[in-house]
Amino acid sequence: MVSNDLKYDFQRGRRIFPGVCPGWDNAARRQSGALIIHDSTPELFRQWVEEKVRITKWDLLPDNLLFVNAWNEWAEGNHLEPCERWGDEYLSALRNAIKCGSRDFMPR
Repeated sequence: MVSNDLKYDFQRGRRIFPGVCPGWDNAARRQSGALIIHDSTPELFRQWVEEKVRITKWDLLPDNLLFVNAWNEWAEGNHLEPCERWGDEYLSALRNAIKCGSRDFMPR
């Protein structure tokens, strides 16, 4: 999913804000046809955020905002809060990725 997301120009000259997610699993809310994203890691998430910040054309946008879906969707495997498996590694990955791309992502 990450490589597919990064291989095309998501803005195409329009005012579209970038977005990422640490994972996804909506099986708990669907009887069939669930979407489950496998193999998410803090390192892959960091790489995704870094590259998304780098490829975003910030001059098209009124504010430097990166949308992260979602902060605490535990039922959907989509959380940034510390957990038993990863501790605070996803939060650290987000912080480090933004620091790395800060020259592009710095607020105006």
